[in-house]
This record gives sequence, structure tokens and C-alpha cells, in this order.
Amino acid sequence: MSKNNKKTDICLVVCLLLSAVLGVGAWMWLHMGNSRAEGANYEPLHQSSKAIPDIPISVVKPGMMPTSNPTDIPTVEPGMPTVTPSKLPTIYPTSTPSKIPTLQPSVEPGMPTVTPSKLPTIYPTTTPSNIPTLQPSVTPSSGPSSLPSAVPSVAPSTQSAWIGNIIVDIARFGGREFSQLDTYQRRAMDWIIGKGYGIVMGASDDMPFEEVVVQLYALACTYYSTYRVPNDVTNVLLDTKEAVRGWKTSRRWMMSGSNGGCDWYGVTCNSQGRVEKIRLPNNGLTGRIPPELALLKDSLLYLDLCQNDIHNVGESGNSFLGEMTNLQYLYLSQTFFENDGIPPELKKLSNLIELDISFTSWFGPLNSNPWSGLFNLEYLAMNGNVFKTALPEELIRLPKLEYFYMVDSFLTGDLEWVSRMPVIRELWIDNNPLSGVQIPDSLSRAFTLASFSAGNCGLTGAIPASLGNLAERMTHLWLNDNGLTSIPGDLSKLANLQTLSLKGNEFNRAGVPSEICFDLGRLQSMEVDASVPCECCTCCGHDNFSVQRIGTRTWKHRNE
Repeated sequence: MSKNNKKTDICLVVCLLLSAVLGVGAWMWLHMGNSRAEGANYEPLHQSSKAIPDIPISVVKPGMMPTSNPTDIPTVEPGMPTVTPSKLPTIYPTSTPSKIPTLQPSVEPGMPTVTPSKLPTIYPTTTPSNIPTLQPSVTPSSGPSSLPSAVPSVAPSTQSAWIGNIIVDIARFGGREFSQLDTYQRRAMDWIIGKGYGIVMGASDDMPFEEVVVQLYALACTYYSTYRVPNDVTNVLLDTKEAVRGWKTSRRWMMSGSNGGCDWYGVTCNSQGRVEKIRLPNNGLTGRIPPELALLKDSLLYLDLCQNDIHNVGESGNSFLGEMTNLQYLYLSQTFFENDGIPPELKKLSNLIELDISFTSWFGPLNSNPWSGLFNLEYLAMNGNVFKTALPEELIRLPKLEYFYMVDSFLTGDLEWVSRMPVIRELWIDNNPLSGVQIPDSLSRAFTLASFSAGNCGLTGAIPASLGNLAERMTHLWLNDNGLTSIPGDLSKLANLQTLSLKGNEFNRAGVPSEICFDLGRLQSMEVDASVPCECCTCCGHDNFSVQRIGTRTWKHRNE
């Protein structure tokens, strides 16, 4: 081949290469312009017609131009040499090109080099935390109410604060009682806050949430202040190494507040869910009864705490009783309520029907203060207290008092007051130091008296014949263990008499009148130390006579 032909071939090759390079460059330039135009007019394929909440999403929609230029897009047209060759290549290239441009670039110009990691969804992936409902969860009442709605729609933290505020508002000591973690008030409040959800569910239109909280707080305070709590009494009764025992029965106490404590042992509620009765007699309560119990004053009618080692001392431990003005039945016998005399606050209990304060530590002279307001009282038991006083006139003249028991109470004075009791039916005053006192004739004017007991009171003289005037009502008469000297035959007029106890007196000389044996047709039991006529029994002439041994007497049954 000639040299001219070789040169011609080389030129042809160079021209072909240059044409190819120029063609590819032009095509890429045109394609890049079209891509940019399409990107400017891009709209998402799945655009929803509904408004979507404005929630920021950190992804780039496909097809949209990036906010900054990509760093890896070439600044010059691809495939074009940056410097014009200084000389033509030789007939054969000395080395194979390291990279031959392809007909299409691997990355389209104008597009991001990295595919977005997550495409946006049509709807937000997270539901907004506070989307309003179509209707309010609680229908507004027709007017404002002084109490919260039955079921508050508040968050738990707000609910706990609300419960705390309710309790602080009714705190008896200005909230100071909650500063220590181990006080019974703080324990009661913490328990109620912990049971908040159940309390909300237990509220109703009849028993709003706030009232449920107050009721549970009063009951919880009672529990935490009397359950395994030592006091001066237990310190004496128990060995120092012996732990104070808990309640004998505490079924369901402090387990749930969903019904306001109405299913707890000893607690009875009315139809509206308010506590009406608390009966915990002989149940192992210690410590002291808390004044917070008075928070139940609007509904509590019946309170029985008898036979428990509770120790309430002085005004701070007793005055709260006067706040429970709706109480009708109050039983505190055989407890250690301690005060100098009867707490004067009791006069506020104008609805009280029955009161038992036997064998408490209320001692000292009786005065008129507590009795002036108890004009509905029907039953009063004051046995076993050291009063060392005569009865005040306000007590004697209580208009509805039918049953009065004052055994072993160091009563002084005479018995003239008995006839001034308007409706007295049963009067027992045994074992009181009435030394030298005689039974007055005025006793026969107590026409309502059916049961009278004055054994071991130091009475002297003859039994008045006028007692026969009590024939219509008298059924039981105990005058045993005194210094009485004679038995009148007029006692035979007591046609309804069933029990007669005259033993332990000085009747040996006078003996028993024979008419008693014949006329007391309903007599079931008689005891006497005296000579008895043969008509009265088969063992004629015996000095000791007993128709039937008298069993242990029982107090009038309390209303339950």
C-alpha cells in the first residue's frame, strides 16, 4: 500500500472519531434540556384532592429539582476533551483509551445521583396526638354545677392533681399532715391517687367524683389510723416485744375504690352510694379514731366502735364527734375514749336516738352542757364510768328517754329524780354508793316505769307500799343486796310482775307477806332471804326462798 493511501486511511479514522464525539455531545445537550423542562412541570401521580395536615416530611418528591446542584454532575459536556490535542496521533495509538464514552451517560443530567430512601405516603404515618372528635365526650349540662361531672375526661396526671387538690381542700390541718410520708393522712391520699381510674369509673350522677374522693379519704384515714397502730393502751396490755395485731376482719378494705367503699366489711351505704352505717365492734382496732371520719357527717347515721382498744384523748380526740350531726346511733362502749366529763360537743347531736358510752374513760362530774340538745335521745348507757356526781336536771328531763343504764358509775344523791323522768321505761342504777338513801314514795309516780334495778346501792328502810301503784307497767323489780327492812303486802298489786329479787336484805324478822304468793299470778322468778309462809312453797319454814334462779340480765336489744 502506498503512503498516500495510508494517510488517507488515518484521516478517515480521525474524522469518524470526531463525528462520533460531536454527535454524542449534541444528543446529550438536547436530552439534558428536555429533562429540565419535564422536571419543572412535574406533578405527583397520586396527588389527593383532600387536604392533608401540614406535617413536615424529610424526603424529596421524585421528579422535583434538588434545592442545590449535585456535586457529581460534570461541569462540561461529557465526552469532549478539555484541551485540543497538540499533535495528531500516530497511525496506531500507543495505548488503548482508559475509558471510551458510551452512547448514553450512566446518569441522566439534572437528576439526583442517590435515590430517596423513603417515598412519602399519601397520609401521614403518625396520627396527630390531639385531633378533635366530631362530638364532645361529655354532653354539657344545662347550667353550671358546683361539683365536677361524674366522669372527668382528664389525663391521668391531671386527674392525680385534681384528686390531690380535693383532699388538700378538706385537710383538717391545712395540708401540713401530708408533708411526712408515714402519716395516716398521706398514706390515705396516696392510696386514693393510685386508685384514681377505678374511682372515676365508680362515680355517678348521684355520687359525683369529688364526693367519692372525700368518702374514700375518710374511710382510708380510719383504716390507716387504727390498723396495727400502737397507743398507750396497747403498750400496757401487750408485751413490749409483741407486735400490735391488725383487724380481726378487714375484708375488701383498701382493695378497690370503684364503689366508694360500700362493699367493705362493716360499711353500709344508702341507695345513692353514701356511707350510712359503720359497724366494726370487737374487731381489733387500735390507734385512734381520726377526726377525718367527720367528713361523712352528711350521710353517716350509725357508728358502732364498741370493744376496741382505740384511745382518743381530750378535745382533739373527742370534739369531732360533735360534727356528725346526722348521727342517730353512737356506740363507744368498752373503748378508751378519754375526757374530763362528757364532751360538751355532744349536745350538737340533736338527731341522736341511742348513745352507749359504757366503760369508756369519760370521767368527772356530769354537767348540763352535753344533754341540753339531745331531745331525741331514747336510749342512754353510761355504765362503768367514774362520774362521782348526781344527775343534771337536763339529763333527767330528756323528753324521749326510755332506757337509762348507769351501773357502777359512782352516782350520788337520792332517788327523787326518778319521778321527774317523763317517759322512763327501764332504769338500772346498780352498784352505786347511795348509802343511807331510802326509796321515796315519789317513785310510785313514775307511771311509765316497767323495769327498775337498784341492787347493791346501800338503800335502807322499808319498801314503800306505794310501789303497788305501778301495777299497770311494772314487770321486773330488783332491790337485792341492800339494807331494806320490810316487804309491803301491796306489792301483790303488781299483777304483771314477772321478776322480783329481794335477797340480801334484812327481812328476817318481818318475813314475806302471804298475799304475795297468791296474787302475783304472773310471777316467774322471785328471790328473797326471809321466812316464807307455807302457802308460798312446799319447803315450809325455810328462810331462803327461790322460785327460780334469775339468769344473767341482758340490756335492751339495740336497733340494728
